[in-house]
Amino acid sequence: MFGIYIPANSAFFIHLQGLLYSMKGHLNEDYIVKILDNGLSNNQINFIKNNFHFIKIEITPKKTYAPKDISAYKFKIDAIQMMIEDNYEFAMNMDCKNHLKINLAQIMDEVKEKKVLCNISGLHYEHQLTHEISLKTMGVYENEEIKNTYQLQAGNIVYHIPQALDIMKEIVRYGNDQLALYPPGSNLSNHRQDQSICSVVLKKFNIKPTHTYYASIHNTIAKDI
Repeated sequence: MFGIYIPANSAFFIHLQGLLYSMKGHLNEDYIVKILDNGLSNNQINFIKNNFHFIKIEITPKKTYAPKDISAYKFKIDAIQMMIEDNYEFAMNMDCKNHLKINLAQIMDEVKEKKVLCNISGLHYEHQLTHEISLKTMGVYENEEIKNTYQLQAGNIVYHIPQALDIMKEIVRYGNDQLALYPPGSNLSNHRQDQSICSVVLKKFNIKPTHTYYASIHNTIAKDI
């Protein structure tokens, strides 16, 4: 079974639709798409149920994160916790602004070989986007290789769970530690919360970016201009 986990709220509903449409034709293995309801309206939920019959979708109970609350920065951590609990063989987290690009069978073949599929988030080094308190909390403050390689993207990570369970548990552990997730003095210019944790932990387990174009990130769909 391949689980695809998508945290979603009302602000990203138009992008969520784009992501779901991108999956058509690529879901060629046993799968389930789990939409983690972080603030969708009832009308939006009903729209998904009535217009996406070609996808097997489950929508989780509502979990709305308060703005500026620490919990607002851990929705990807919660998604990984759900992956662990569901214990499918394969799991992938996707942001609403992502699109699926290749068949699940191709993704499964590659992740079985590499344990985890991931990519860099951009041309920023880890030490630029992970606060020093977080680096110290995760035990890598003196690790120059981790600090001076590009930060990894938290969206579109694919796990072969039988091989990656220890990695996922480590991400969840630090994702529930405030000093790692949202240390004092951190902000989006010097720390990327759940992305920082995912990136550091993956590097600790010697996971390298795969550069596989299995999904795109940060697609923007304009409602009107």
